[in-house]
Amino acid sequence: MKTRLVRVTGKVRRGTNNYFVAGFETNGTVIRAAPLLKFLIGKSDADVRALIRKNKWRATVLRGESAGPLYDELEKSPPPEQPSPSPAKADVVVDISCVVCGETASFGYGVSIRRGEPGEWYCGRHRPDKEHIKDAA
Repeated sequence: MKTRLVRVTGKVRRGTNNYFVAGFETNGTVIRAAPLLKFLIGKSDADVRALIRKNKWRATVLRGESAGPLYDELEKSPPPEQPSPSPAKADVVVDISCVVCGETASFGYGVSIRRGEPGEWYCGRHRPDKEHIKDAA
């Protein structure tokens, strides 16, 4: 059987935005692979297709007279376009010390990290009483 060169693209791991482009050479069984795909060497084409489907990767059989030069070009090809990452949320720095005495605080009031609201923090001695909390609400 004639050897074929296959280009594989996809996410390195599900749930990440890290993409890769790598290739392997096959004649029914993978005989050579890029470092990222070395684990495919010796596997049948059917096993490799199942793995590509499972990982939701994309594979393309490249056409050419010889796989050698194409394989070398493949290693130099740029990665596929990546979607622009979502804008990063601003980091919220929360000073967890009592607003009265400066000691380490365990009780936060009006804290919402998601909304960027650090609130006020109190130690056990200076924690506002329950009536004070009801009045503030």
